[in-house]
Amino acid sequence: MERREIDGRTAVYGLMGDPVEHTLSPAIHNTMAELTGVNLAYLPFHVPAGCDLGAVLKGAHALGIMGMNVTVPHKKAVMPFLERISPEARAAGAVNTLVRTETGYEGYNTDVLGLSENIAISGVSLTGKKVVLIGAGGAARAAAYLCGRDRAGALYIANRTPENAEKLKEEVEAAWPDLPVRTLSLADLSSPGERDLIAVQCTSVGLYPACDRAPVTDPAFYERLTHAFDTIYRPEKTLFMEMAEKAGADVTGGLGMLLWQGLKAYEIWTGIRADQDQAGLIRSRLEAFLKEEG
Repeated sequence: MERREIDGRTAVYGLMGDPVEHTLSPAIHNTMAELTGVNLAYLPFHVPAGCDLGAVLKGAHALGIMGMNVTVPHKKAVMPFLERISPEARAAGAVNTLVRTETGYEGYNTDVLGLSENIAISGVSLTGKKVVLIGAGGAARAAAYLCGRDRAGALYIANRTPENAEKLKEEVEAAWPDLPVRTLSLADLSSPGERDLIAVQCTSVGLYPACDRAPVTDPAFYERLTHAFDTIYRPEKTLFMEMAEKAGADVTGGLGMLLWQGLKAYEIWTGIRADQDQAGLIRSRLEAFLKEEG
């Protein structure tokens, strides 16, 4: 595996979000570039919340940036400034991958594939299951899309801001009218209720370096779960996962989702699909990095 030197022909890609200091995405894309002999460099771009995203995209386009991943808090906010949005991204209500065109950027959503792959590898099916989403942002929209696509039995959306949960509920009901959807407050999750739930944690609560936090702190909630998925990958095992595991649930972290959504974005940009050996090597690098850090 030979590292290419950056030169005048190097294509620049990156990640825009706030924060981005924690990201492992450069390791995915720069390693794939090494493995596949593609002359590209992938960098993190700190784009503060509340900034003028239209101006950001115009500047990126003028600089010739060929594509970007989009993370919190911009996955939905960036959509009005795009030339085109893929049907899947529109249905999910969020964009996480941008592709440069002559006049601007097109938007795609690879979070759906990443989360779907992570759930499938865990041996879990959402079909007919009761799913609790914690959060109502971009990752939650991807999870809600999967619940509709895979015909979940019921969907519960719990969020700190009730208005955002209600808005996501309306979007899900419009796209998947046969899926029963309810909104809850985070406090509601501490009340006695249905069991055999699958929980998908889609907020940034517990993200490094604030690893001592969880969106739900009542142990009784975790006793109602059969499986708990966290979309956070740093730390590799969050407090949310630790509490679920202690209560007897199976747990899966967000590293697999990060890996597969990244590899799909790389495929969109370059036309090159990662094979299992490449995916395994990159995952090993990510795991080693997290262990070294922790």
